[in-house]
Amino acid sequence: MADLVRAHVDLEERYKKLEMFSHSAAHTLKTDWQGVSLLVDELSALMEESRDGGELPVEDIMALLAELGPRAAKGVQTVRDLLVYAMATGKPHLEPLSLRDVVQGVVARVGSPTIRVADDVPHDEIRLDGNTFPVALLQLVENAVKYGEGRPVEISYANGKLRVQDHGRGIPLESLQQIFVVFKRIAKDVSGTGLGLAIAKQIIDAHGYHVWAESEGQGKGSAFVIDFGQIDGPAIAGKAGGA
Repeated sequence: MADLVRAHVDLEERYKKLEMFSHSAAHTLKTDWQGVSLLVDELSALMEESRDGGELPVEDIMALLAELGPRAAKGVQTVRDLLVYAMATGKPHLEPLSLRDVVQGVVARVGSPTIRVADDVPHDEIRLDGNTFPVALLQLVENAVKYGEGRPVEISYANGKLRVQDHGRGIPLESLQQIFVVFKRIAKDVSGTGLGLAIAKQIIDAHGYHVWAESEGQGKGSAFVIDFGQIDGPAIAGKAGGA
């Protein structure tokens, strides 16, 4: 009976989270595409005026198109991120993979000269999903590069923890607990969907690992730490070679 009650409570909590997520997703998509729709309407109105004998307002049209492109791109990115977030809820297929190889693969994808991979990131094989874990790490590294503002980004490893450190604008102390919330964007002046860090946490949680953010405040940089400790056993499966 107690198990049934716990299952019922868990189901209710999952339903509430799904309801909140659906509401936030619908609101965000509506906002993104309403902006696109308004710009398209303005373009159509200008074109109609020119068809009625008016002069084609080239400068106005170019200005609207310049605004339309980024707005449409953000809407498309939101849809893509929502799909990734939905897929990240699935159970990962864990297999022994070289941590250093995974890290270097992600760094190559980001392609930023500011990233440094420390020698202490090992070739130790850690149980990872080769499809989803790189997506999570990619979100953290891209975030570090974006908010590092051109300063070095360091990826290091110690005591079973992978650390992605930047030296950029940092995170306000009061926002550290909100940084992984879906659609929560701390820096309003930087473009984004508000889903990247939520995707990373969703994937890492599904692995049974832990992730958190650290910062001493604004202007003091920030770090994201992945702890590979597991309740059900060690993450490290063996050695794949020398560091």
